Amino acid sequence: MKQPDLESRLASAESQSEQLPSPEELKKPGFFKNYLVDTTAGLSFYTPIVAANEYFIAGMSSQEVLKTRTFGICVNLVLLRPAAKFRQWWADQWKANAESSAIKKFLIDTSSTIIISAPVYSAILYSSGASLKEAAIALPTGIATGILLARPYGFYLDHWRRHWGTKPTF
Repeated sequence: MKQPDLESRLASAESQSEQLPSPEELKKPGFFKNYLVDTTAGLSFYTPIVAANEYFIAGMSSQEVLKTRTFGICVNLVLLRPAAKFRQWWADQWKANAESSAIKKFLIDTSSTIIISAPVYSAILYSSGASLKEAAIALPTGIATGILLARPYGFYLDHWRRHWGTKPTF
């Protein structure tokens, strides 16, 4: 069977990501459990790291960090589960699984993280009132942090999922 080209796959993913869960999907066993597991994993892993980056490296005030992290938590309550589902979809597109090489897992986790997080973090910084200078430091540092932490987070997410009885990606 011939694989669809990249444009077809991206269009399919875009149309799927724009659909809200149906009432039937919300009633499926595990829907809210999967949401809670993926969301708590992302919040517990990234919130302290991003806050430290904003405060110590970008030089944002504690008030600004509190504002960006509060806004970031609100945004992540909506986006962390879809991002985790995107990670699974991305791994499926590249036929990656638990037996895949460490490099393949790293590339899947890193690329899926950057595709989602860079535009979202930019919007969070802008919406939270970070100055251009602060954002010019925080955004590249955040992206670099995302690259460095994407695989450890992927490992953490999969471990967290196994701990709570949900299906890991790898």
